[in-house]
Amino acid sequence: MIALGVADAIVDLVETGSTLAANRLHVLDEIGRYETVLVQHPGLADTTLADRIVRRLEGIVIARSWSLLEYNVPRTRLAEAEKITPGFNSPTVMSLEDQAWCAVRAMVKRGDVHGVMERLEAIGASAVIETRIANCRL
Repeated sequence: MIALGVADAIVDLVETGSTLAANRLHVLDEIGRYETVLVQHPGLADTTLADRIVRRLEGIVIARSWSLLEYNVPRTRLAEAEKITPGFNSPTVMSLEDQAWCAVRAMVKRGDVHGVMERLEAIGASAVIETRIANCRL
């Protein structure tokens, strides 16, 4: 709207500020800080639905902290790779057609992804792919 000349300013709910930066906008003033709160009546007889909603919301919030890394690694370096990406409980390891190699999938803290990818590359891992997790249950 600003770029079109329709508005002089906008109000935006900002989480990271990336949309503002992408549109070459800047914050003029902060209106307030807000958070979402889920409230359940303490006398609720059947909490099944409320508990299910809470688990769904938790899954989305928790997922924001994790990424899924997938990569191929020489089987001779698998033990080293598993130390780098131990996963949440354990990595998933799959055999490839070439028995000298295996494929690994592991959850990694999102903030650690770049460093982990570099460490994997240093031990010979290839085809290292990060996938963002939208929802999970841990």
